[in-house]
Amino acid sequence: MLERQVEAYLSSQVKRAGGICWKWTGMAGVPDRIAILPGGVVALIEVKTEGGRISAIQAVVHGKIRALGIPVFVVYNKAQISVLLDHLQGRW
Repeated sequence: MLERQVEAYLSSQVKRAGGICWKWTGMAGVPDRIAILPGGVVALIEVKTEGGRISAIQAVVHGKIRALGIPVFVVYNKAQISVLLDHLQGRW
């Protein structure tokens, strides 16, 4: 599955849950998506394909975000997206 297909699935599932899923652009290394779900849940999500790796700049930027106490989630497939959304919505 291509990364854009995984990203499209993420976006569709967030919308299905009543949220919005914006693409974050303009700065190298930032997570691909900002997901905002009902109840004030905000998640920064990096999308990769199976076997994909976080780049050096992504590792640095994600580390800076995490150091501020904000988690960055990395998903590789549809199953992980389902688990993540269940977790974010308190069903896990």
